[in-house]
Amino acid sequence: MEIRKLELGPGIRLTAVSSDKFKSSRFSVSMLSSLDSETVNAHALIPRVLLRGSKFRRNLTEISRYSDELFGLNVSSLSRKYGEKHGVGLAASFTDAIYLPEGYVAKIIDFIFELLLQPATKGGLFLPEYVESEKSKHIEALKSIKNNKELLAYFNFLSSMFEGETYAINHHGDIEGCEKLNYISLSKAYKKLLTFSKVELFYCGSLSSDELMFRLMMPLAGLPRAKRIGIPETNILYAPPREDINFCFEKADTTQGIVYLGFRIGEYFKTADLASLRVFNTFFGSSISSRLFKNIREKLSLCYEIYSSYDRFKGSFFIFAGIDFDKFELAKNAILTEIQAVADGEFSDEELNMAKKVAYSDLLSVLDSPGKLESFFLAMNLSGKDAQPHEFAAACMEVGREDIINIASSLRLDTVYFMTSEENK
Repeated sequence: MEIRKLELGPGIRLTAVSSDKFKSSRFSVSMLSSLDSETVNAHALIPRVLLRGSKFRRNLTEISRYSDELFGLNVSSLSRKYGEKHGVGLAASFTDAIYLPEGYVAKIIDFIFELLLQPATKGGLFLPEYVESEKSKHIEALKSIKNNKELLAYFNFLSSMFEGETYAINHHGDIEGCEKLNYISLSKAYKKLLTFSKVELFYCGSLSSDELMFRLMMPLAGLPRAKRIGIPETNILYAPPREDINFCFEKADTTQGIVYLGFRIGEYFKTADLASLRVFNTFFGSSISSRLFKNIREKLSLCYEIYSSYDRFKGSFFIFAGIDFDKFELAKNAILTEIQAVADGEFSDEELNMAKKVAYSDLLSVLDSPGKLESFFLAMNLSGKDAQPHEFAAACMEVGREDIINIASSLRLDTVYFMTSEENK
């Protein structure tokens, strides 16, 4: 497996993973910009509209027919959040070049850029019927969040914890903002996005990076670029912005209580290494051998499900728990007790070693999936890191007790969120 990272133009980076071990290849184009309430709705909608038709294949029927001719090419839209950056674009999965007739990979790459750079337009603007159709579907998807109480609680928790910060913005957008879009405003936003965004290209397949670069020369020539392209870095708060803990209680039509605890990782994050954070999260709450799972769920039976996660870009740590309504105080206090116990070093080497092995195994599994490789390298690129999965995995095995203790000691509780039933007092 050969991995190369290449600058192909102003603000354009290619990560090429050349390997003949996969039967399917992956190619993606991610356009990165600042997460902004003024642009988030347009940026989230643009990839959906791009998939409706191109200059040469004007509708879904023609796109589907041509995708079948390309041996089952599948192209999907992307909208992802990286701290306070928004990444949107297109991702394609297709039969690897080894199993395709000669020249077909070039056709596939050309078609992806056809969708991206030559959409179906009239008078230089998106077709109104396509914009209204995709806008309607997107609004329905946003409305459906209200029926998914766990997802609704998550977004409301983020809005409360990060109130006044860019991070609070939902990268899928919001109903009110999406309703205001039309084919003219979306066309303008699309042209600005192409010109001013940073572009991350990813490829995983049997082509060499030199072959791929040759295939990309013509398509990239049609990508408009500003002379200076820059995106502000994510603003990191090492301590909660409020003197007191932020408590947020919400009532909803739910059969299960939903708890979120949000922490700022604190001073440790100023010099944090990603391997230590990965192992700490695995050790504390993201695996079935974790402290939260074993002690809060299994031993104390205080929740139906529980796990932790973290945002490497924002320096934040989150804990989720699904509980009976009357278990809120018990569950919250038990979670905080677990954090303090870890900060005091009350854990065995066996627990830590198990977490290191799980993290190691999870990272090596990245090497078995083109999709996981894409997620891994894009996150690494945006973190300013250059590690490969096996190197990151090896670093996890070097994490020591003091690293775990230091992270737990550095956590600062910012927000406690609880969604309960409308009948619960």
